[in-house]
Amino acid sequence: MARGGVAQLQGVWVAPRHRGKGLATPAMRAVVRQVIETIAPTVTLYVNAYNEPALRTYHSAGFRQVGKFATVIL
Repeated sequence: MARGGVAQLQGVWVAPRHRGKGLATPAMRAVVRQVIETIAPTVTLYVNAYNEPALRTYHSAGFRQVGKFATVIL
């Protein structure tokens, strides 16, 4: 989803048989690079605070928390 120069990643998921193999961070970096180059200069995402594996992946991929939202961009 993209609006006003901002794209939001939604529904990020790794198949269970591929988890724990170090794929998520490089895959996330590649997706972000592609989005910046082709869709929008700013990439955001929404993640639940309790989803520690996702939070670690996003942090490793260069994301940082800049705010809290109750919903996603529509």
